[in-house]
Amino acid sequence: MYAGVDPLAKRRHDLVEVVPAGPDAARESEKACTRLLSQVDERRNPPTKATVNQLLDRWLEVLEVEPSTRIGYVRKIEKHVIR
Repeated sequence: MYAGVDPLAKRRHDLVEVVPAGPDAARESEKACTRLLSQVDERRNPPTKATVNQLLDRWLEVLEVEPSTRIGYVRKIEKHVIR
Protein backbone atom coordinates (compact mmCIF):
# COMPACT_ATOMS: atom_id res chain seq x y z
CA MET A 1 0.00 0.00 0.00
CA TYR A 2 1.51 3.31 -1.09
CA ALA A 3 1.94 5.64 1.91
CA GLY A 4 3.74 8.61 0.40
CA VAL A 5 7.38 9.60 0.07
CA ASP A 6 9.92 8.99 2.83
CA PRO A 7 11.05 12.51 3.85
CA LEU A 8 14.59 11.38 4.66
CA ALA A 9 15.33 8.82 1.96
CA LYS A 10 13.25 10.67 -0.67
CA ARG A 11 11.95 7.30 -1.86
CA ARG A 12 8.54 5.73 -2.14
CA HIS A 13 7.20 4.52 1.23
CA ASP A 14 5.00 1.42 1.10
CA LEU A 15 3.20 -0.42 3.87
CA VAL A 16 3.44 -4.19 3.51
CA GLU A 17 1.59 -7.03 5.20
CA VAL A 18 2.05 -10.65 4.16
CA VAL A 19 -1.02 -12.88 4.23
CA PRO A 20 -0.27 -16.62 4.34
CA ALA A 21 -1.78 -18.83 1.65
CA GLY A 22 -4.80 -20.90 2.56
CA PRO A 23 -8.54 -21.15 2.28
CA ASP A 24 -9.06 -17.82 4.08
CA ALA A 25 -6.33 -15.92 2.22
CA ALA A 26 -8.69 -13.81 0.10
CA ARG A 27 -10.73 -12.71 3.12
CA GLU A 28 -7.59 -12.04 5.21
CA SER A 29 -5.99 -10.04 2.39
CA GLU A 30 -9.12 -7.86 2.18
CA LYS A 31 -8.90 -7.26 5.94
CA ALA A 32 -5.22 -6.39 5.64
CA CYS A 33 -5.92 -4.00 2.77
CA THR A 34 -8.66 -2.28 4.77
CA ARG A 35 -6.37 -2.04 7.82
CA LEU A 36 -3.52 -0.53 5.78
CA LEU A 37 -5.84 1.93 4.05
CA SER A 38 -7.10 3.03 7.45
CA GLN A 39 -3.54 3.59 8.67
CA VAL A 40 -2.74 5.72 5.62
CA ASP A 41 -6.01 7.69 5.89
CA GLU A 42 -5.49 8.38 9.59
CA ARG A 43 -1.75 9.02 9.11
CA ARG A 44 -0.90 6.39 11.70
CA ASN A 45 1.84 4.84 9.60
CA PRO A 46 5.42 5.89 10.26
CA PRO A 47 6.46 8.52 7.71
CA THR A 48 9.91 6.95 7.31
CA LYS A 49 11.70 3.62 7.39
CA ALA A 50 14.85 5.31 8.64
CA THR A 51 16.66 3.73 11.57
CA VAL A 52 17.31 5.56 14.83
CA ASN A 53 20.97 5.88 13.82
CA GLN A 54 20.01 7.49 10.51
CA LEU A 55 17.65 9.91 12.25
CA LEU A 56 20.29 10.84 14.82
CA ASP A 57 22.89 11.40 12.08
CA ARG A 58 20.46 13.68 10.25
CA TRP A 59 19.64 15.53 13.48
CA LEU A 60 23.34 16.10 14.19
CA GLU A 61 23.77 17.49 10.66
CA VAL A 62 21.21 20.24 11.22
CA LEU A 63 21.80 20.85 14.93
CA GLU A 64 23.05 24.36 15.72
CA VAL A 65 24.86 24.24 19.06
CA GLU A 66 28.29 25.01 20.44
CA PRO A 67 31.01 22.48 19.55
CA SER A 68 31.34 21.35 23.18
CA THR A 69 27.59 20.67 23.35
CA ARG A 70 27.75 18.67 20.10
CA ILE A 71 30.63 16.59 21.48
CA GLY A 72 28.60 15.87 24.61
CA TYR A 73 25.57 14.82 22.55
CA VAL A 74 27.68 12.54 20.35
CA ARG A 75 29.23 10.89 23.41
CA LYS A 76 25.83 10.28 24.97
CA ILE A 77 24.44 8.88 21.72
CA GLU A 78 27.41 6.57 21.29
CA LYS A 79 27.23 5.41 24.91
CA HIS A 80 23.50 5.02 25.42
CA VAL A 81 21.89 4.61 22.00
CA ILE A 82 24.29 3.09 19.48
CA ARG A 83 26.38 0.92 21.79
